[in-house]
Amino acid sequence: MFKPQLDMAVLAGDPKDSVALRKQGMACSRKFVPGDFLQPAKEGLKGGALGFHFGWSLNVNVLEVAIRSGVCLGSMMVSPGLCARSRHQASMLDVAILAGHKQLAAALASAGVASFLGQSLAGYLFVKDQNDRCELDLAAVDSAFAANVGLEAMPIQIMDVHFGYPMK
Repeated sequence: MFKPQLDMAVLAGDPKDSVALRKQGMACSRKFVPGDFLQPAKEGLKGGALGFHFGWSLNVNVLEVAIRSGVCLGSMMVSPGLCARSRHQASMLDVAILAGHKQLAAALASAGVASFLGQSLAGYLFVKDQNDRCELDLAAVDSAFAANVGLEAMPIQIMDVHFGYPMK
C-alpha cells in the first residue's frame, strides 16, 4: 500500500507531522530531487554565497525535516541555476555550507554527506558586496568549520589591484 504522508510532511517542511509519522513506522518512498530543497534566488536578494555563486536559495525547513526523516541526501547533485556564476555541481553539504546554515551543515556531515566541491569550496566562500568589493561570507565559513570541512589553505589569484592616494 502506498503511503505518501511522510513524503508530503517532508515537502511541507512540517516537523511535527514528520516525527509523528516516523513514530508510526512510516518511511519516505519518494525519490527527492534538489528542487525539493532549493528555489531560485530572487534578484537583489542573493544574500550569501549560495545565491551569489549558484543562483539558489535554500528552503531550510524542508531540508531540516528531510534530514530528521532519514532522506538519503549523500548522492544528490545540485546543478547551478540559470543565472549562476558557477558551473560546478555541489552536494547538499556544500549547499548548506554556502547557505550559511551551521546546524544543517553539521547534521549533513555527521550523516556522511560529503562535499563535491572539495578543495575548491574555499573559493566559493567569497562574494561581492554592494560596492563590488570581494569579501568572505562569514556565515558560510562558520558552517564549513561546523561541518569539519578542511579550509586550512586557500589559493587566491589576485588579478587586479587598485591603489588609492593618500595610502595609509
